[in-house]
Amino acid sequence: MFFIRTLVSFAVAFLIFGISGVAAAEPVSVRAVLEKSRAVVGEPVVLQIQVEGSDRPGKPRLEHLRGFSAEYLGGQNRSSSSITIINGKVSKVEFRGYVFSYRLTPLRTGRLRIGPVEVPVDSAVLRTQPLALEVVEAKPTDDFLLRVEFSKTELYVGEPVTLTVAWYLGKDVEDFGFNLPLLESPALAIQDPEVSQEPGKQYYSLPVGGGKATAEKSTEFVNGRRYTTLTFQKIATPLKPGRLALPESTVSCKAVEGYTNSRRSPLDGFLDDDFFGFGRRRVLETHVATAGPVTLNVLPLPEKGKPPGFAGLVGKYRVGASADPVKVRVGDPITLEVAVRGPEILDGVELPPLGQDPRWTHQFKIPEEMAAGIAKNGAKVFSQTIRVKDPSVKEIPPVELPYFDPEAREYRVARSDPIPLRVEAARVFTADDVEGAGSLQPVQNELTALSRGIAHNYEGYDALTRRPFTLARAARSPLWIAVFTIPVLAYMAICAFMMASRRSDPDRHRSRKALSRFKKAMRELRRCGDGHEVHAHLLDSMRRYLGDKLRMNGEALTFADIEGRLKQLGVEEPDFRKLEEIFNLCEQGRYGGKAPGALSGEALARRAADIMEGLDRKI
Repeated sequence: MFFIRTLVSFAVAFLIFGISGVAAAEPVSVRAVLEKSRAVVGEPVVLQIQVEGSDRPGKPRLEHLRGFSAEYLGGQNRSSSSITIINGKVSKVEFRGYVFSYRLTPLRTGRLRIGPVEVPVDSAVLRTQPLALEVVEAKPTDDFLLRVEFSKTELYVGEPVTLTVAWYLGKDVEDFGFNLPLLESPALAIQDPEVSQEPGKQYYSLPVGGGKATAEKSTEFVNGRRYTTLTFQKIATPLKPGRLALPESTVSCKAVEGYTNSRRSPLDGFLDDDFFGFGRRRVLETHVATAGPVTLNVLPLPEKGKPPGFAGLVGKYRVGASADPVKVRVGDPITLEVAVRGPEILDGVELPPLGQDPRWTHQFKIPEEMAAGIAKNGAKVFSQTIRVKDPSVKEIPPVELPYFDPEAREYRVARSDPIPLRVEAARVFTADDVEGAGSLQPVQNELTALSRGIAHNYEGYDALTRRPFTLARAARSPLWIAVFTIPVLAYMAICAFMMASRRSDPDRHRSRKALSRFKKAMRELRRCGDGHEVHAHLLDSMRRYLGDKLRMNGEALTFADIEGRLKQLGVEEPDFRKLEEIFNLCEQGRYGGKAPGALSGEALARRAADIMEGLDRKI
């Protein structure tokens, strides 16, 4: 036994030290890669900062980048490792790496310099090689126009205004990208308004500024020409006073300008128009539409006339209140509901603490914490429980909300109407009023002697005896035995039936639970970020779902594996194409990385969930 233990120890040590000796420390290096070396003003270009030798680098420093607006697209861990044993020789190949991606939009013409970019790695700061991008002026065109405007350009600090972006399209486009630096301004708080989609109209979700915007499709005539328009809105709130100069905004796109009939190589755009390239070839040209800079004049709020309790609300506000019940006794709970209406965005609205107002605290008992408001029917609604202290109270006083009216240029207070109350004094309860409580007086059951002998016994409440609930008494009662045992026996019978069903047909149970497992995997998808990990996780989840649903091995399913099976089950052709598209997008993102302008991981997951739920109903 000692010999065997010693032999195993030597083998483990040899394996560890052998691998360690082969896998030498990898040198750390960084480099910058630019998608292209030439672009037009306003055309986005992807910049990658590639780190080799470390998978935990710090974020690159792009503070000194001039002539560009930069948008961070995320990072991806590219580490991998493998171990091989050939003729007893252990070899380990390990690669550690990380890639940062940025979308750079040139703002002027000329030869613009990029870098060297500093990247913190462990305790050192490494620098990439410098790059240069040749930027030329975009060709003037009337095919595309861009309009960016605010509902007002002179406003107060904290006053929300509507930002409208309209893109006019005179041709079909294949790819596009918005560059709106004003959405990234630290002097503005940007929020998305609630969009109510009307029947009969078309809406699109557009990638804008690292997020999404819901755009309405329409048509409009400009200078006698008909354009297709995509229009979306944002809510902008200035955070500090002063003149705020916002740079110009652009949108770049690739439009089909024509076709060529020249023969091309099979490897040149293999998936374009025709097999092996015998047909026409599309000619794409980059166009950039520009909207000029905008200047906002942000005024400070005046100090004169500022009411107590003012919390920075700017706009026009109204307050309404309701209570239920309105006929109560002292100490009874009353549900007070307060509805605040005003500007489109009410996220920052909070009611003044009623528990600190003497008009309320003298007459009502109010909890210290106010309930959080919820959005309902265009208002922010607060719900609070209050209790009356004094029977002389005749009404619930108005709820007051101070605000600044930018049109009147003065402070005002929105007030709700008082709510009449009918309050009665609280009834004093005794122990005899409480059912089952019994008397608190000592038991007295004595014989009363009269002059003519023994009289009848007087019996009252004191003759009642208390019979409290005990486990011993319950164990002797058939009713209580049934109450405790029947649910337990029923639960055990259900569990036994389910176990027997699973053992008799485990594939059927797996198929029935497929959709719930897929939804659980979609909830876990949020932790995967927006890189190739999210595409890999989504692809594996779809394979597991289809394998469970179709009673197949889902570890390495492809679309070709399931196509025939789904046709046998009656799945229609449009559903096939949707499923094939989502498979291709996931495989492309997993093995080739996310393409610029591609769907985000969240949007891709929502599309996959819709497709799987549709299949689940039809299979």
